[in-house]
Amino acid sequence: MTQSDTPSDYDRARARLEKKRKFRSDLVAYVVINAFLVGIWAFSGAGYFWPGWVLAGWGLGLILTGWDLFYRHAGLVAVACVLYLCGSPARHHRV
Repeated sequence: MTQSDTPSDYDRARARLEKKRKFRSDLVAYVVINAFLVGIWAFSGAGYFWPGWVLAGWGLGLILTGWDLFYRHAGLVAVACVLYLCGSPARHHRV
């Protein structure tokens, strides 16, 4: 693998920011859909709490994804913060 084949710190940080945005939208979907399912459960007699299976399975996936995004890759946090605060370095250069 040559140096041009490896992603730069900028590319990796940008990919992490995109993953974090996707995680936030997945989290919103989790809350909205599961609130809807709990509402169906409550209005249908509130017997056996079947939405718990969806909450647990989907929640476990979100927890693992969140751990991977926010705790496992701490090395690129500084680069991601710089990109978020300063924007793309390409826009600061004139062509």
